[in-house]
Amino acid sequence: MSENQPIQAKKASPTTQKWHDFQLETQQKTPERLEEAAKFLTGTISLTLTIFLIGDAQLLQNVDKIVVGFITISWLLSLLAAVLVIFPRYYRYRSDSAQSIQQTHKKVVNFKYILLVISAALFFMALLGLVGVFLLK
Repeated sequence: MSENQPIQAKKASPTTQKWHDFQLETQQKTPERLEEAAKFLTGTISLTLTIFLIGDAQLLQNVDKIVVGFITISWLLSLLAAVLVIFPRYYRYRSDSAQSIQQTHKKVVNFKYILLVISAALFFMALLGLVGVFLLK
């Protein structure tokens, strides 16, 4: 095949084209879905942290202050990471370049996904710490 020959392809079927459109739309909405998950996690973290902080003070009196501090700091860092997923950031890109927009979109998704995973991990660490406190009593 010579370099000058055009590439031949047939047009995608309507069903195939709809699946391609669906996949593209799904990719484009990924930041929104990550933000929605972060909003839910933020609410859950806030609620559980409030219960923890105003809960039975007598139960926590016998727990090492370092353990309570670790649990509280994990919760707060988890909340911070979740809020950073939602917080709008400025991203530089060239509005006249589809490639620049795609690269920026990928960076946005990666940034939000990593923060969401960090938030969830810290939240579960705090919960495990709390469960450990209750089980060791």
